Amino acid sequence: MFLLLWTIPFVWIAVNMTAKRALDAGWPVSLALVTFVPIANLVTFVVLGLLPSRLRSETVHEDVAENAGHGRLLVVPNLILAAACAIAIGAITLSLSTFVLGEYGAPLFIGAPFLMGFTYAVLGRARLARQVDVLGGCTWLTLIALSLGLVAGAEGAICLIMAAIPVWIMTMVGGVIGFAVVQTATVGRQMSFAIAMLPIWFAVDSVPTAEPVLSVTTSIEIDASIEKAWEHVIRFSEIPPPEEWYFRAGIAYPTRAEIRGKGVGAVRHCMFTTGTFVEPITVWDAPTHLAFDVREQPDALRELSPYGDLHPPHLDHDSGGFRSLRGEFRLESLSANRTRVAGTTWYELPFRPRRYWSFWSDFLIHAIHRRVLNHIKHEAERATD
Repeated sequence: MFLLLWTIPFVWIAVNMTAKRALDAGWPVSLALVTFVPIANLVTFVVLGLLPSRLRSETVHEDVAENAGHGRLLVVPNLILAAACAIAIGAITLSLSTFVLGEYGAPLFIGAPFLMGFTYAVLGRARLARQVDVLGGCTWLTLIALSLGLVAGAEGAICLIMAAIPVWIMTMVGGVIGFAVVQTATVGRQMSFAIAMLPIWFAVDSVPTAEPVLSVTTSIEIDASIEKAWEHVIRFSEIPPPEEWYFRAGIAYPTRAEIRGKGVGAVRHCMFTTGTFVEPITVWDAPTHLAFDVREQPDALRELSPYGDLHPPHLDHDSGGFRSLRGEFRLESLSANRTRVAGTTWYELPFRPRRYWSFWSDFLIHAIHRRVLNHIKHEAERATD
């Protein structure tokens, strides 16, 4: 979380500097969106760094000429209408991204919020006299858009809360840049380019790429022999209800585990609140190493929604959602009555920006590991006593 917060000022600087250099060179300010596209952002930085400045007199002349022709079209005195247009962009992007393309990528969480803030600032410029007005309006715009997403049944509350941070930041960035465009640049051309960037980004983001396999490892030390710990690793009794708020809010958590058979080829069943993980054993090296694949898995959470059993596309692990691949337990004897147990999960996460979403997934997987390992510790130590 510290590293995530640490990067925000640098992202803000990169976007603003790119936008200002584009304005100075007479290029569309929406090139700032390219800051979030790997490789293309480096090329853009080099090109913008080499372009000469455009004369201010030329800038003013073109701005007056173009804004004179587009003023009636773009000047919207009613901020409610400006917000409605911005939210419409978000709704169209959400529908296209999730229900048509089945993608939860950068266009949805970065491109669309940027364009929403940009559109709101440009269309509402007659009423937005100061930059602080834009920031406050973009905050309300984000809250309204997320609330409408919940009411419309597009997503549940848990996922919308997680998405709120990047959506809010990018809406603010888009609003600030939109406000700058209104003050200094050719509005019509900038607005057209900003709108055109989104489908281009969709096309780039939809190119198939190999998803990296991520892993999370959690360990604990148990005051019991390695043999006693092994007995409770391969199967464990009912775990008491959780106290953590996120589990109570709907995140799936394990309740118990059982195993059918012994050795490689046996099948372990780990029961979660949303269903059962079916895990064929691939390594049985008692009492030090147990590894398994994941053949079947339940939903990662139960969404909070006014519509009851909501099932958005990202919960479908067979068609692009979070997918657990395999897991293992490694046991190390520290002494006759002390054992270290480490649990590891390997998974795929197709959501972008991946570094942001993997923060949440790693946090929750660690929480699930700790729930299981603490229960194993309690049961093994109780059996030892």
